[in-house]
Amino acid sequence: MAAAIAHAYKNREKCIIPAFAVERSQEIIYTLWLLAKEGKLPKEMPVFLDGPLAIRATEIFKKHPEYMDEEVRELMQNGESPFDLPNLVYTRSTSDSQRINEHKGAAVVISASGMCNAGRIKHHLRHNLWRHGASIVFVGFQAQGTPGRHIVDGAKKIRLLGEEVAVHAKVFTIGGFSAHAGQSQIMEWIGNFDNPGMEVFLVHGEQKAQTILSEMIRERYGLTVHVPDYLEEVELKPGKAPAIQLHPE
Repeated sequence: MAAAIAHAYKNREKCIIPAFAVERSQEIIYTLWLLAKEGKLPKEMPVFLDGPLAIRATEIFKKHPEYMDEEVRELMQNGESPFDLPNLVYTRSTSDSQRINEHKGAAVVISASGMCNAGRIKHHLRHNLWRHGASIVFVGFQAQGTPGRHIVDGAKKIRLLGEEVAVHAKVFTIGGFSAHAGQSQIMEWIGNFDNPGMEVFLVHGEQKAQTILSEMIRERYGLTVHVPDYLEEVELKPGKAPAIQLHPE
């Protein structure tokens, strides 16, 4: 993260961070706060949290230190809050968001969606992806078919808001920010149900991971698992078997 910020700062460009509004954005703010304490976030470099949902979620986090981990609780009890980053700027309105791209000089922009397929982040990418001095930081998994995945996979240009945009910004990918449950956590969660007739549908993730997880669930818990296909329709009614309608065409 520090390297991505330094790259944009040196070139007086923006460091764009696509991030989901709830939990992911707050983890990034905490990381930036730690970097600021280490002197790796320039004091004059604004950090824009761009999105009403992310802002509201952050305000809720600030009000409830009792749900934080021990390290953050201790900080907040001592009068320090990672959510009070001195150069953090909230941009709630569309007009405020648009003005970010009129800002001259280096800045960090955190905006949703995390996979760049919706929301305000698409506008920030359209304004910055083609700039050689800018940096784009991916902090989460990018699903197949999303603009984020195309960029991570090395696309030379992508289509955004009806335009072809060249990819000249420096791309950084950082692991460890995922807020999703992993395979072991999902297995543990399913193990808490006590209905032997329960059926499981896996509708999130890529096919290879879904196939492995479905086999694990069947073997360990003896449950019926479905991995719906594209355009497949399933009608669920209490006490009845799922009515599955396929569209082979």
